[in-house]
Amino acid sequence: MATYNATVNAAAQIETRPLAVDAVLDLARADRTVLVVDDDTNLRGLIETLLRRAGYQVLTAADAATAQARIRTCATDLVIMDFSLPDIDGFTFLGQLKRDPATRGLPVLIVSAYSETDWQARGAALGAAGFLSKPFRGADLVGAVERILEETHH
Repeated sequence: MATYNATVNAAAQIETRPLAVDAVLDLARADRTVLVVDDDTNLRGLIETLLRRAGYQVLTAADAATAQARIRTCATDLVIMDFSLPDIDGFTFLGQLKRDPATRGLPVLIVSAYSETDWQARGAALGAAGFLSKPFRGADLVGAVERILEETHH
């Protein structure tokens, strides 16, 4: 599985071995769309690749404004976002999503290098469905996405 290390300022590497048996392409995932919001091009690409390999449709955005536009124009089942965005902080963006009636029920997974419990608690208080600390394993990301989508769509 791939691992992203936020402390290294180099392109993230994706191992070429197949995904684990429990992450094998599932045709039911093909109708699920995940929006990845992160200004780190390498991480955004890594998450996109991991989720596409797992069978999900993936949209990407480098900032909150682009993410909002994508959400308005494309059916989105889950948002994965970083706290650090170039145009607005992640807490403010998460709050906007949760206050807007059109996106209130949209689950959000926070993926951040800020792993302190107060950041996680603040994200949960604002309505985040989950939190994944960088660095993370690819299997952990796919597992978190599966868990959140299962909880919110059943």
